[in-house]
Amino acid sequence: MWRKTANPVDIGIGLLVIALAVVLFRDGPQVYSLEQPSLDVSLRYLPFYTMASVGRMIAAMILSLIIGVLAGYLAAAHKRWAGLILPASDILQSVPVLGFFPAAVFFFIRIFGSSAIGVELAAIFLIITSALWNLIFAVYESITTIPEDLQLAGRQLGLQGYTQWTRVVLPAVLHKLAYNSMISWANGWYFLIASEIIVIGPIHYRLPGLGSYLAQTMSTGNYRHAVYGLIVL
Repeated sequence: MWRKTANPVDIGIGLLVIALAVVLFRDGPQVYSLEQPSLDVSLRYLPFYTMASVGRMIAAMILSLIIGVLAGYLAAAHKRWAGLILPASDILQSVPVLGFFPAAVFFFIRIFGSSAIGVELAAIFLIITSALWNLIFAVYESITTIPEDLQLAGRQLGLQGYTQWTRVVLPAVLHKLAYNSMISWANGWYFLIASEIIVIGPIHYRLPGLGSYLAQTMSTGNYRHAVYGLIVL
């Protein structure tokens, strides 16, 4: 009887998932509190802070990719949408993350209250504002520069709708979208501290994560732990 041997990569991924689950359930309830005045910067909690920040980044990037592809495609396929999406994206990409704080607080925190989900959604929204616009322009440029003879060949082969998207549009978009996604990810990391510490007047929320960890260690002069956080970042 033939038996498939275990792949070392699969074993490593499985062990990593188990380790992350242990960290999540062990440290999460102890450090996840929006009301705490400061974070516990003990090194034992650094893996949990890392997981929290990476989770927010992944959620923000997935949403940015979905919105970016849809908006870029609409702008490329319909001139009326292009006249609305492109100028709006051009203006909004020049607004710093701090400029979106009032919108994040008013919309998400007012709707969901001061609960964890409202503050988390506000943080994810702020990360999206640093990553989205780059992706919209990448998709728009990729679609509008598809060679005319390639589009004509697709039409002659009867490619329409979903098949046209998967055989013509998506291959043309993927290369530039992947490149710009790395830039968007870097932008998200750059604004991570601003996204995890939301302060407007008397409103003050501090989410557990790498950004708030670095802010806490730097403000208290704990430079050794700040270096550890930068290494992980």
